[in-house]
Amino acid sequence: MNILPKYQRKGIGTRVLRDVISRAEMLRLPVRLQTLRMNDAAKLYRSLGFREIGRTQTHIKMCRDADCD
Repeated sequence: MNILPKYQRKGIGTRVLRDVISRAEMLRLPVRLQTLRMNDAAKLYRSLGFREIGRTQTHIKMCRDADCD
């Protein structure tokens, strides 16, 4: 998901992710994502319960579930 810069920091990404998380919890599914290492979005993801499960040269891989390893 990408949000145009002029719409960032308005809560849009948070609302979308909370909806995805809610649906995944109902279905008992993990939510996985990755973000560029230089992207500040990782802070948002951590605040929503995501944890880092790996890294590449360019990306941080994250997951939100106990069974993500």
